[in-house]
Amino acid sequence: MVTYNYLLPDDWAQVRLDPLDRSSVKQLTDRMFADIDDEVTRVRVSGWVTSRMTTQLEEISSRGAWAAYLPAEDPRLSPVRPMIVTRSFDMKATDSDPMEVLVALAAESDGEFSTIEPRNMMGLKIRMPEDPGKALLDSLAEVPDDILELTTRDELLAAAAETTRLSRRIQYIIGDPSDLDRWMAIEASVSCMLAEEASTALDGVEEFFDAWVTALSWVDEDDAEESTEEEKPDE
Repeated sequence: MVTYNYLLPDDWAQVRLDPLDRSSVKQLTDRMFADIDDEVTRVRVSGWVTSRMTTQLEEISSRGAWAAYLPAEDPRLSPVRPMIVTRSFDMKATDSDPMEVLVALAAESDGEFSTIEPRNMMGLKIRMPEDPGKALLDSLAEVPDDILELTTRDELLAAAAETTRLSRRIQYIIGDPSDLDRWMAIEASVSCMLAEEASTALDGVEEFFDAWVTALSWVDEDDAEESTEEEKPDE
């Protein structure tokens, strides 16, 4: 059995996805909205978010993810919404050397790529391109025709800019080059309101993602019982 150690800030939480631990989702949303004084409002808001989050995590879980990590804070009050998802990466799918596989992945990607080196591992980081203009246009795609006839394109774009979120997606492939069973993919994403400082805010969260990935470490079965950190779900 292969497990991994990770570090999280106190205001973040893990949700196991292999299989989905629904009790963890409920515990997370309870923490998110604990500061809402009115019990009826708190229960309604928490229940609605729990339902939406469970649906989202079920879909991620169905793709073979191990776990998700995200802040346990009220999303209405946070300018950014980050999430990290871990899953297995099958380095045995080809007969190629791990470095050759990473080079091929970088060559095939549309994003910016760089190397990353967690302890005793090697890895690839790919940051997918952002397109603020596309984000705005996408936000208008479902506007009904009768509404479009009542205003101008510029007015709609200005209104959309106040509610549109800019997203950044980063993929990491990391592992032990001497052990093909010790490879994982990490998908990190963050969104924030489309504003002048949006890129700076996303840059700050990306630095956190890099640090989180760099701090990951594999744990042997013999050492797992002694580890004080949490582990990925059993395979």
